[in-house]
Amino acid sequence: MTAQMQHERPFLRDADAQSDLPEARSFVGLTGEIRHLIAEILGYLMTVLPDRPVLHGDAELVIAEALNNIEEHGYEAMPGMPVQVKLSVLGDAVQVETKDFGIPMPGLTVPPIHRPDARVSREQLPEGGFGWYLIHSLAPEPVYRRCGNMNRLIFRLRINTKAH
Repeated sequence: MTAQMQHERPFLRDADAQSDLPEARSFVGLTGEIRHLIAEILGYLMTVLPDRPVLHGDAELVIAEALNNIEEHGYEAMPGMPVQVKLSVLGDAVQVETKDFGIPMPGLTVPPIHRPDARVSREQLPEGGFGWYLIHSLAPEPVYRRCGNMNRLIFRLRINTKAH
């Protein structure tokens, strides 16, 4: 059995056990193919919640940033590693849970919010480092847990977000 197959097993078992309700669904993808996974998730959200374009945009930004962090930092840019995203509609929010077998987050916690410094010129801004600020801004109070060799990140996106 390949290492990839060993990692996929828990995801596939969990995905098979998903609710029959249209409000809960699991998606499994591989690093190196994250764009396809995001497109599949957004297609599902547009089908289940078609009249929520602000939610779709927020979901795309936050899920893309979370998955990018998994790919770049958790798996250190190693392609072909499994990632699971589970969506559940809970009242006025869509709960998003990501699972991966990458390295743990530093300190076993969600990084703190670091607000970008608006006083510096555009040329002085760093290329990266804004992802967690974005996640915290659109999905307040994300929760991270390390369960054995699995990372779990859970956050909620408000369904009734008003247009900006």
